[in-house]
Amino acid sequence: MEKPTQLTTDKSNPTPPPLSFLQSIPYFMLPSLFFAVMSWWAVRALTSAGVSMIWSFTGLFVGCLATLGCLGIILAKKETEKPSIYRRLWLKPSRVSDVLIGLVIGLIGLATYKELQGVTGWLLSIWPFGLPSWQYQIFGDGMFFGIPVEQNSWLIAVFLIIYLANVIGEEVWWRGYILPRQVKGIGRNAWVANGLLWALFHMFQPWDIISLIPIALGISFMSQYRKSAWIGIVAHGVLNSIGWIPLLRLAIQC
Repeated sequence: MEKPTQLTTDKSNPTPPPLSFLQSIPYFMLPSLFFAVMSWWAVRALTSAGVSMIWSFTGLFVGCLATLGCLGIILAKKETEKPSIYRRLWLKPSRVSDVLIGLVIGLIGLATYKELQGVTGWLLSIWPFGLPSWQYQIFGDGMFFGIPVEQNSWLIAVFLIIYLANVIGEEVWWRGYILPRQVKGIGRNAWVANGLLWALFHMFQPWDIISLIPIALGISFMSQYRKSAWIGIVAHGVLNSIGWIPLLRLAIQC
């Protein structure tokens, strides 16, 4: 008898395993749960135990964000050979057009985010739990997490680490690893699922979800259309650049 043909995976062809909408949900909601625990409990618990607020926040959030990015790389490496991993993660050498598209999406998304702050403020006003403790201490009275910015320029380096871990860690995971799998499993409308689920990932700060939907959909759509995670990295970086404004203002004033 003829032996049955064995199914093999061609690792030189970086085709990801499919991921349906329902299968996608845990990939977004489990990280959201971790962030909720960190944001609302773990930072406060470490601070109560004597760890300074800045190191409690930085250690937990950078650790989780870096883990997301590393996990995306590790899982992608299992699906493809090393020379193809950049294609698998949609991280082929960046094109100038991708950078420009990312800048446009980021600027439009940032403007839309600011325009929707009235909605954000209203949602926050009816949110019964207020803000997490660390959000009250990020900026204020010339301080960053309770540390004077004057003569402490190293605080800019700390913020840079948080910023890069946030942007790169999330985008490698959401647009580099997850979105290509959603395209395989959902098809041409995968960007809708990716964008909406990414907005819902922010359930640990639910007042922000609606304001994030426009840029979330914009990033996902163009990332899928161009098959480039660089668009998301640039656009996400522009959105998160609003955090630099108060810090640099404090540094200049000092």
